[in-house]
Amino acid sequence: MPLFGEFERRVLSYFEKGIRISYNGKAVQVLEAAKPKCSHGEPKTDIYVLVTDGYKQEEIKISYKKENADFLENKTNAERAEQLFGPNWRRVIENATTEIREQFEQRARIYKEAFRRTEKGAITLGWKFELLNKPGGDLSGKIELDAQQIYDVYAGTNLSDDKKNAEVNGKIIRNSGVADYILISDSVYSAQDVIDQMESIWDYIAKHPHIYFACKALNYRTYRAKWDGNRPLAV
Repeated sequence: MPLFGEFERRVLSYFEKGIRISYNGKAVQVLEAAKPKCSHGEPKTDIYVLVTDGYKQEEIKISYKKENADFLENKTNAERAEQLFGPNWRRVIENATTEIREQFEQRARIYKEAFRRTEKGAITLGWKFELLNKPGGDLSGKIELDAQQIYDVYAGTNLSDDKKNAEVNGKIIRNSGVADYILISDSVYSAQDVIDQMESIWDYIAKHPHIYFACKALNYRTYRAKWDGNRPLAV
């Protein structure tokens, strides 16, 4: 099975300069296409396409995910949480994790024996906070967000300027990293397939109005003196 990066490059390759596609009920020509880039991390837009109908230019900014994708945000830190949830980000996370407090209290902190995927001798230092489009395990639940906050998660409207105003083919383009559409598919075989299968983020949210969180353990593995590195912990 090809890795996500290979899928992404394949989808992008369909938008060759000069090809014609139907978009929003009219014939348009592709002027350029690229994956937006920034200095740290990634913008929400995975596929940026500039088209023209001969009179005006339009941007098509797509967030692309494979059908088995579940992560929306992983290893969420304080800066990213504030961008997503606003100034009350701490309360949003506290409320979410408090709802499943009982599950945390039932968890071991020191593993004298191996348990599931946790190896013998592991010590849990805390739990990372991740956002998903579906429930993800025992330490998971629905996070209470309004429609605009959910839109911001998918579109990236509150990301840092570096991620919003990303680089496209060597040029910084304002809001190129803020997605307008979402595409979740493993079976697109042309540029027109992409256009036909993508949907606006607002339309996607209308059908999938909830976002879920999952807390993943950060363990120190004593027998190997290893851990996953310095990660922000919500719990």
